[in-house]
Amino acid sequence: MKVKRIKWTLFCLTFCLSLVGCKDESLPVVITYPVEDITSISVAIKGYVVEDGGAPITSRGVAWGLLGEQNDENFLEAPFETSGTGEFHLILSGLIPNKTYFVKAFATNEKGTAFGNSQSFAIPDGIQGTVTDIEGNVYATITLATNEWMTENLRTTKFRDGTEIALVTDNSQWHSTLSPAFCWFDNAQETYGNVYGALYNGYAVLDNRGLCPEGWRVSTNDDWSRLINYFYTGLGIDNNDFSNDGTGNRLKSCRQINSPLGGNCNTDQHPRWDQNPFSFYSDDSFGFSALPGGLRTSFENPGAFKDIGSLGCFWTSTPSTGEKYHYKVFSEYTSIKEYSGAKNHGFSVRCVRDVE
Repeated sequence: MKVKRIKWTLFCLTFCLSLVGCKDESLPVVITYPVEDITSISVAIKGYVVEDGGAPITSRGVAWGLLGEQNDENFLEAPFETSGTGEFHLILSGLIPNKTYFVKAFATNEKGTAFGNSQSFAIPDGIQGTVTDIEGNVYATITLATNEWMTENLRTTKFRDGTEIALVTDNSQWHSTLSPAFCWFDNAQETYGNVYGALYNGYAVLDNRGLCPEGWRVSTNDDWSRLINYFYTGLGIDNNDFSNDGTGNRLKSCRQINSPLGGNCNTDQHPRWDQNPFSFYSDDSFGFSALPGGLRTSFENPGAFKDIGSLGCFWTSTPSTGEKYHYKVFSEYTSIKEYSGAKNHGFSVRCVRDVE
């Protein structure tokens, strides 16, 4: 009898301890922060999983849609941050200007999906901003990450102080010049220059008189790195290799021959990208609108014009080795490539300024 009582006591103790050790599972607890970095087509979103509910989080992200309209909620999972508690970040793109949206964070465990508080935000109508150069040319701008960027290629023919930049049309003179110069692709301003901007040599880019408007500068390698890293979050890329990750197509203008997006994106009128031989099409998800202004070479056939419609080459003011400087190339592929070149190349320029 005594042995039976001991066994019963041990059974009761084990059962009670198992009850104490068990934790009831429940839905997660989630918070939605106010949105940030609102542009004419995108916003940056941050959510926070406060508690996992006693079970592993299997996915997390946001549900979103048009505020006050009958529509199914869209779900966007946070890239490479699908589990665990704490903060997660993502970029919601492809939004429509002059519309108001809602967004609410969610997290899912084996018990189900829980939603955080709803935040609403309005997408501004059209262009984010403008900047005017010394000649009165007005450029559309957009704020991305910590910079405000021109969304058009520079086309000024004067430095910031009003000094004229030399227009060089002759091929051999372009190749041999050691001073600031610019040109229009194929020496045809009306056909190409007015829509793709000017091509500048490296001497013009680096001149202390300044190519860009007051308060602006020629973009640096660091500016491009911040821009690309900003898109890593939105694209779900968890590395620093942007050689073939689709970032280029997200930054390129959607204007393209036979674009499946239709409307103004499907066009054979300049400015536009050529039809892609690999069926890659740009969607300009964030409004950067990179254009293929071609280039003027300093090798093979020095001073010749090449690749209008298929290449967009952009100077940076960051030195490489010797007399070379870094530049970025958008092509028919999905990527952005980085090279370094001599200062007698002719490339496009995008100006940028820091935003507080």
